Amino acid sequence: MLSTDTLSSIFLVAQILFVVAAIVFALSAIDDLLIDAFFFSRKLYRKFLVEPKYKPLSVNDLLRPDEKPLALMLPAWQEADVIYSAVKNLISTIDYKNYQIFIGVYPNDAETGAEADKLCGEFGNVHKVVTGAPGPTCKADCLNEIIAYIFQVEQLQNIQFAAVIMQDAEDVVHPWSFKLFNYLIPRFDLVQIPVFSLPRKWYEITGGHYMDEFAEFHSKEILVREQFAGVVPGAGVGTAYSRKALNFAGASGEYFSTHSLTEDYEFSFRMRDAGLKMVFARVPLSRRITGESSSNQREQIDFIATREYFPNRFWASVRQKTRWTIGISFQAWKSFGWKGDWKTKYLFWRDRKMIFFSHAIALGFLSILIFLAYTLYHSTTRDAYEFAPILSEGHPFWYVVYFNIAVMLYRIVQRHFWTHLYYGWRALPMVTLRYVWGGLINYLAITRATKIFLKHLISGETIGWDKTAHDFPEAENELKIRQKLGDILIERGLLTPATLHSALEQHQAEQIPLGQVLLKRGIISEEELNDLLEIQSGVRSFASQQTLERPAQPSAPKQSSAPDEGPATAELGTPAKVIPLTQAKRRSTNPALHTTAEQPVPSIAPRNEDIPTLTDKVSALPRHQQHLNARDKLLVRTLMAKFSAKEADVLLLFDEANTKGIPIDHYLVSEGLMSSFVMEFVDSVSRDHNKYQNNQG
Repeated sequence: MLSTDTLSSIFLVAQILFVVAAIVFALSAIDDLLIDAFFFSRKLYRKFLVEPKYKPLSVNDLLRPDEKPLALMLPAWQEADVIYSAVKNLISTIDYKNYQIFIGVYPNDAETGAEADKLCGEFGNVHKVVTGAPGPTCKADCLNEIIAYIFQVEQLQNIQFAAVIMQDAEDVVHPWSFKLFNYLIPRFDLVQIPVFSLPRKWYEITGGHYMDEFAEFHSKEILVREQFAGVVPGAGVGTAYSRKALNFAGASGEYFSTHSLTEDYEFSFRMRDAGLKMVFARVPLSRRITGESSSNQREQIDFIATREYFPNRFWASVRQKTRWTIGISFQAWKSFGWKGDWKTKYLFWRDRKMIFFSHAIALGFLSILIFLAYTLYHSTTRDAYEFAPILSEGHPFWYVVYFNIAVMLYRIVQRHFWTHLYYGWRALPMVTLRYVWGGLINYLAITRATKIFLKHLISGETIGWDKTAHDFPEAENELKIRQKLGDILIERGLLTPATLHSALEQHQAEQIPLGQVLLKRGIISEEELNDLLEIQSGVRSFASQQTLERPAQPSAPKQSSAPDEGPATAELGTPAKVIPLTQAKRRSTNPALHTTAEQPVPSIAPRNEDIPTLTDKVSALPRHQQHLNARDKLLVRTLMAKFSAKEADVLLLFDEANTKGIPIDHYLVSEGLMSSFVMEFVDSVSRDHNKYQNNQG
């Protein structure tokens, strides 16, 4: 049994800890309230003074600019479980044509390399980049090698990418994200879109706390940083860098700093010092969703964002946040110190304050546990020693305590609000528990990061890429955003709601497909219908060049807001050369998309000499006059869209199938040029077309 003197000493220490923790918590709370005050005042300013002058950004605004060449970087270390599904899903859903994918793998990661080879063999716009050093090095090192490879591909293809996009292997990329990057670059040199967690089940507390944190941080904090100090800290994914930004970074010797675990954060402050422009593009787009009945229509807000599953295991989450803390709080402090104007220094303060404050707050919670233990002791022990209260009744310091309690409740209410905005009511019951659980994860991450960084300073030991495993969603409804045909038409300005309603009535009355009703009325052409069906079904592997948009009717001069200025006009790059369709077959390590036989190939990856070129095909095959039925014409269009090929090149495949004496369907599937799913889709559309023709007859 502890003596009365010992208990008194413990109680006194607990009182001191409680007071110190209350003061620290109050100071941190005031800091957070300043961010909220700036955010809500800015919100009111935009609502009443900016938004009335600018129309919201629409899908048509994103579709209007010509597509500039974009390069997508995917650094991959031990990502064999997710890389294939992620890239295949991206290619099948992204609404963009003029892009290429560069997957960075390590020579000692054969499994991920094999998956990258598989993707290169299936898709003509995928490149495999093997780093010079074995892994794991750091993400920045892998990115730097990918960029060097991209520049070699540019020389080979005689193009220039307008921007490079950073994603991770496990990301689910929004179908319109590339359209948004294309719209905003090069007016901005960095474009960051929000990053959100994919929905978790109610009992997945560790993975679920990312839902709440990112919903709030990427709706408020990053907006404030951009508007307050002109800096957007890169999130590591969902980030596009302009050519100007790359040229600036390359002048310093390396594009991303290999001395930082959060190379994107460090890059943003270098850009800010150089006066480059950054924007956090939190763009809500209204989408019309039609139910089973044509009268059951509603508007759904869809944010263009990157989504992913974050770690769902406790210590994996601690390790991930340790890496973030080391890069943002410690390594950035070592690199930048407290340089910059007062606004930059304030952001540094916000990113570093918890190195110190978190320990004080943790000790405060410890003091509360001591008081609870004392209360239990006093209530269960006869003649227990009567200690003085933690604070005397009426003491002014109670106002600090009440303030902290009020702020805590306010924070939890806000967390509920932002979570509900993106995930709905079902995600709310566990928010408070996830708030506390996340606080514990964050504190352990800070203590672990402090220990690792101090060890690095003392011993000089390199801080490596502490990789955390990720999941990729396999469920169809988590991967793709699928709309009904009428909703796509309205969204792209080809149809009015009233016309859609009338067409749906005819569709139900005559029992013919909606697309055929619109064809019959002359509202859309057969070419436009085919394009729409490709978009809806995901047939466009790397989406076809057609842009479904008609000239807008004259209207009152109301400028587009994206986000505060007029549309970007400057553009970089020239259209990429088209890969010969036959050269896309069975590719494994072909290093550069859109190459011809006469062009040199970078030494990074050897060319597969067994792949026949289109020139070889032309010289080897006789040309026959093609007599195509409606189904074969649709098949030709699908192949042209899938491989960005010319019609003459596609017809060579029909020649080859005829020469071999096998049906074109069997030939395409056996050669890996078309999946059975796409063939079924072509058959379905063909049947609908024949039904329409019969009805017309």
